[in-house]
Formats: sequence, C-alpha cells, structure tokens
Amino acid sequence: LPMVSVRSVGQTPDGFVWFGTFDGVGRFDGKRIEPYSKRNTSGLLHDWFVSQLCDSTGALWIGTEKGAMRFADRKWTAFDSLRDWDAGGPVFFIAELPGNRLVFSTETSIVHWDGKHFSKLPDPPRPKNDRAAPRLVVTTDGNLRSVTGDSVARFDNNSWVPEFHTTGPNIQFLKAAPSRDNGIWIFTRDGILKVREGKAIQNLPIPASFYGDEAILLEDRRGNLWA
Repeated sequence: LPMVSVRSVGQTPDGFVWFGTFDGVGRFDGKRIEPYSKRNTSGLLHDWFVSQLCDSTGALWIGTEKGAMRFADRKWTAFDSLRDWDAGGPVFFIAELPGNRLVFSTETSIVHWDGKHFSKLPDPPRPKNDRAAPRLVVTTDGNLRSVTGDSVARFDNNSWVPEFHTTGPNIQFLKAAPSRDNGIWIFTRDGILKVREGKAIQNLPIPASFYGDEAILLEDRRGNLWA
C-alpha cells in the first residue's frame, strides 16, 4: 500500500479493488497492490485520497484534498481545475443520483455535477457547532439525503426537507450508509441507528472491538450489515 492508513475502499467493474490513502491510491489485482501517486502517474494532481465512488458507468471518482478526480478509460482527469468548481476541499463524501449525476460534499459546500457543469446546492440543516462535511446518502428510492451531526434531511425541489432529528444530549451522527429497505444506517458514538420514514426503527450496540469515531457501514445484498 502507498501507506498504512486506508481512508477509502472501492471496486471497479474490471474487478480491481482500490485503496485510497494520504499518499496516493493502491490498485489490488488479487495478488499485488500497484501504487499510484502524482510522483509516478500522469494526470494525478493530488495524493490525498479520502473518499471514492464507482459510478454506474464504471468510472472511479475520488475525493482529494482539493476537489475531485475521475479514472475512466485508463485516464485520470482532475475536476477541481474547472472554472465552475467552487466547493473548496477536501471532498469527504461522494454520492450518485439517477442519471449518472454526482454530488460531492466538503466541510463548506455540497456540489452537484450534471455531467458538464458544477453547481452548488443549498446547505442542509445542521447544528451551529457542526463543521463536518455532510454525509451524503442516496436511498433506494433515488432521493438524496444529508446526514449531519443530529439531523437527516431529504433534498426535494432544490431545498432540504427535515426528516429526522435526535434530541439525545450525547448523540452525534458520524457516518451513514443506505439500507436495502429505503432506510439509512447511522453510526454514532452510542450505537448504530437505523432511520426510515422519519423514525428510528432499530438501534444496535457498537461492536466491542470498536474504538474512536472512525467507521464504515455497508449493508450487503443479503441484508447483512458490515461495520
């Protein structure tokens, strides 16, 4: 690996698994990991890879410390150099909407990519002291939802519609992932919460081996939750 700490993991349709780090990205072919960085790869402008998404066309999108990059047709393309990219960085979360439209989240902005141009979306509701990038989730109904420190909101008609808000004094929403039944799994310091249709319908304990605030959630095709 380019470095020990892995910040993101993704897989492209050709079977390669990609590991994003703070010193480039590693491509795993099942036997070995080939490192890519701006030192050895044409088109790579950054080495700080914190988020990634393989879209419906098979292109790999990576969120960097400055913006977004795409790997498609064996070529890296930087998108933060476009004139209408005005989101700041780093890009912590990436989501895909129907129609191969992409949404990127930084600590200051949410940016929409329609295939040709970037445009800013309104800010979602969040606590005044929440400076983290909104967690972006596209649920199975195709709707974009934002998960901030204590709230879940749905994007509808160019505005955010609040759907769920916690009143717990010590609960903080840290990471989020879609469930197969149109809900959202949310990792907090106190447990793993499942929210659907504006209600908390399930609360799981944090695995005993976990520590700190870092976690990745995934519900697989069989409905198993991985953390």
